[in-house]
Amino acid sequence: LRSRLLPIFELREKAPSGAIRGLVFVIGEGLGSTSRAHVDDLLRDIGPTERAALVSLGLTVGRASVFLRQLLQPDLIRLRATLFRAAHGQALPRDGAEPDGRSCLSADLRLPGAFYEACGYQVTGPMAVRVDRLHRLAGIAAHQAQSGAFPPTAELARAAGLEISDLPAVLSALGY
Repeated sequence: LRSRLLPIFELREKAPSGAIRGLVFVIGEGLGSTSRAHVDDLLRDIGPTERAALVSLGLTVGRASVFLRQLLQPDLIRLRATLFRAAHGQALPRDGAEPDGRSCLSADLRLPGAFYEACGYQVTGPMAVRVDRLHRLAGIAAHQAQSGAFPPTAELARAAGLEISDLPAVLSALGY
């Protein structure tokens, strides 16, 4: 298990002490990712030098999520789903689309958001979007928002791997 989730263990072992340790703990407990909203208070206490140290350890601090990109491979996403189910001992429904590495899937509202986060996804509107794709979408949207309101475009949909019809709800959930 350690070898498959090595980035989490390396982050815990190599992270500098201080405020950064709290963030590293949350990322570890989240199996490699968490919502930015869950760690905003911790991020405020981390300076530029510490952020650079986190980046050098493979952590991405995005607009919507904080995550270890190395753990977004399909086999590791499925492992993370299995570990979450085992750790929480709940009879979580399995009849919907399961996180498996796809860029996005319809969110099953019977599942807790923490399940999707532990798998490397974030529930955003009606969709669960893989955090690296959400990071890309949020960056493009923020750039476009500098010029004011903007329409949903095929470029934005492609950035997240969404159908254009799902894009307005996802952008709205991101605050655009």
